[in-house]
Amino acid sequence: FAKECIKPALGNLIQVLNNSNLDCRYLKCLATIVCLIEENCSIYCDNLLELYEILYKKLISQGYTFANAVLIFDGFAFAIAYSLKGDKRLIQKVESKMVFLLKSTMQKNVQEMLAFVVQLFAVIIDFSGETNTDSINSIFNSILCPENWIPDNEAIIPAYLTFLQTYFKYNPNALTGSIQ
Repeated sequence: FAKECIKPALGNLIQVLNNSNLDCRYLKCLATIVCLIEENCSIYCDNLLELYEILYKKLISQGYTFANAVLIFDGFAFAIAYSLKGDKRLIQKVESKMVFLLKSTMQKNVQEMLAFVVQLFAVIIDFSGETNTDSINSIFNSILCPENWIPDNEAIIPAYLTFLQTYFKYNPNALTGSIQ
């Protein structure tokens, strides 16, 4: 892809992904596009958020596979990181999309996907430097609840740790401050 062809390519990819099953080739193609537009990713943030929402819904409806989940969430992490790196003001838009994904994931109770979503919130923190939002504070307080640190949640504990490490990196006072 030439960089000047990105917008039409994204539009075409959205149409293809709307009308097809998940395919690793399409997912890799999208990751390539995101990498090509790194410095301009914030310009395409709306398109990318729409595209990753479509992919997420397809992952849920067509059946979860780890390989597709990794491709989708890795690409989503790059899109979030590059978008926020380009324009930190996009945090509210990105975060609202992530809240939707978090709620959907919790309703479907797919623990592996919940781990991906929690890690994406860590990416939001890392590239925005922001820890003082309702959803991020809600996740932080939820993670600290003892009932989340049980053997049944073993698969998500690395995601909890990634989130907490990133949260404390940007909000070290939370280590000693009062927690609601």
